[in-house]
Amino acid sequence: MQKALLFCFVALLISLDAVAQGNYPGQVCESAIPITSFPFITTDTTSNYGDDYSGSPGISGCGTTSPYLNGNDVVYAFTATDNSNVVITMTPSNQWSGIFVYNSCANIGVSCIAGEANSFANTRIINLPQTIGTTYYIVISTYGGIPTTESTGYDLSVVKNCTNFSVNYSVAPDCSNEPQFFVIANVTNMGSATSIIATSNQPSDAPQTISTTGII
Repeated sequence: MQKALLFCFVALLISLDAVAQGNYPGQVCESAIPITSFPFITTDTTSNYGDDYSGSPGISGCGTTSPYLNGNDVVYAFTATDNSNVVITMTPSNQWSGIFVYNSCANIGVSCIAGEANSFANTRIINLPQTIGTTYYIVISTYGGIPTTESTGYDLSVVKNCTNFSVNYSVAPDCSNEPQFFVIANVTNMGSATSIIATSNQPSDAPQTISTTGII
């Protein structure tokens, strides 16, 4: 019985130690909240995640070198599956907040890929070019120092910025069935699309699916 109680006590200490080290989602970079699909939209507050970072967000690329990591902070992460851009939008409910993007946990407080912070409660927007295979870490934090700036609520969205496909149209005569004619579509750029479905307003024309540039 004593051994069983001792085991339970040790297990409890290990569990408490794990929580203290920040193993719950969002508290630190190593346990960042995963973004697994787009669009990603959430509403939350940094007061749910504690204050694990401090000082400046970094000496370069962050939009500020002021101590915008001094308040409570939260971390999100996603890994790029293509080279398209993503638009990161954060609207804080409090003043003196910022949002910063890093490409490694070690760079938090050192240097950012992008960032925006100020003393107002306006929306912060980051247009982030992705590199396939790279993991990006999004940190939301505040200036801190006084209770009114220690935390902020926020609306966060991470959306892929799709590129439209490009197509040129031309008309070719249908000599056997004049005055009918053919419409030729030449897809010159697929943009962000992996496939395009071409349709016609003529009932006899079946939809066509293409996955590369060329003439339909």
